[in-house]
Amino acid sequence: MTNNARQFVPITGPPVSRWFGFFSEFRRDSLGFLLRCHAYGDVVKIPMGRIAGLLLRNPDPAMYLLNHPGDVRHVLVANQDNYTKAPVPPVESRIFGQGVLHAEGAAHHRQRRLFLPFFHGDHVHSYAGLIAQKTAVLADGWQKGIPIDIGQEMTQLTLSIIWRLLFGQDIGPEAVEVTQAIT
Repeated sequence: MTNNARQFVPITGPPVSRWFGFFSEFRRDSLGFLLRCHAYGDVVKIPMGRIAGLLLRNPDPAMYLLNHPGDVRHVLVANQDNYTKAPVPPVESRIFGQGVLHAEGAAHHRQRRLFLPFFHGDHVHSYAGLIAQKTAVLADGWQKGIPIDIGQEMTQLTLSIIWRLLFGQDIGPEAVEVTQAIT
């Protein structure tokens, strides 16, 4: 007789604040935090903290980070119907509605199909010049030997491109306020 049972290996992650979970560290250094998470393996448990637990009515809320492309494909493509999103807190639902980020199943597929054409073929080609121009302007502002916060720089770049595409104008002094509101 053989024993085919696998040994249970607990999923771990980096130490985080008991009350605030990973949020403050992620906001301060998102790339560094994700790099530290990578050291914990292909699947990482990221506690959300007690405050999130109170808001979500969950004593131990956590997110799980998948570091291996095969695992990501398994969850998001091959077996997407087996995985559900966490319920959206009522306050967040009232503010953001049930958009593509929160919707599931048929509603998610319907909303996603509305966005897909803007990320394919001729649409993407039409954005290429704008993306190149905005990237060049950003890079021209960097000085050799002076450290930059690449996460913040990429957020500003992305925001400036999206703002121009959506509203047909460059974002002005409100860029910092908008960035803080969405990150």
